[in-house]
Amino acid sequence: MWAYLKKQLAKYPTPPKSCKELWERISVEWYRIPVDYCRTLIRSMLRRLKAFYKAKGKQTKY
Repeated sequence: MWAYLKKQLAKYPTPPKSCKELWERISVEWYRIPVDYCRTLIRSMLRRLKAFYKAKGKQTKY
């Protein structure tokens, strides 16, 4: 989810001029995240947790 949000924020033509402006952009983009994208992430959680467990808490491909 954070990678998606970061990608959307990078599409702005100029960087934010203040923390307030950054927060406003984050708020706007957060509510634009497609529901289907969220569902896909939720459905993948079991697979991700299994990989995390198998890696004993170390880095995984996720």
